[in-house]
Amino acid sequence: MKQFSICALSGCCALLLFTHLCQADSKSPKWAATSIKKAGPDFKIQGEYSGTIGEGDEALKYGVQVIAKGEGEFDAVGYPGGLPGDGWKQEEKVTVSGEKRGDVISFVSEHGRGDLKDGEMTLFDSEGNEVGVLEKVHRESPTLGKKAPEGATVLFDSAQ
Repeated sequence: MKQFSICALSGCCALLLFTHLCQADSKSPKWAATSIKKAGPDFKIQGEYSGTIGEGDEALKYGVQVIAKGEGEFDAVGYPGGLPGDGWKQEEKVTVSGEKRGDVISFVSEHGRGDLKDGEMTLFDSEGNEVGVLEKVHRESPTLGKKAPEGATVLFDSAQ
């Protein structure tokens, strides 16, 4: 009986120590946005933008994914040819950081600038000439809400 008590006590101590070590330190972020309201205003700006840059024979479909990093900071990934799954050939992409000033988010690179405001991203070349306007798009998978194929591994099922 004494040996069982020592083993049980040792197990409890080990469990408490392990639980304490697994907790994040006080400097780590401790929140997760579970609603649009809690996510903040930057979340509404995040998303995909698509359109055409250039004119005539030189017109090019172009897509941008905007990622909100919080506190008015953003990243933008540009896709010549269109967004992934909508024209991008997986050959080239451009990543640029941006910052919100007032009601405009500006992304600047050696190729030019993109100004995002009111659901539209206006693109300018390196000389400051407007070359196109991209509009925010909302895409959904064509398989959204459909039954998984037989034998598939279901990773997430919102019904359960």
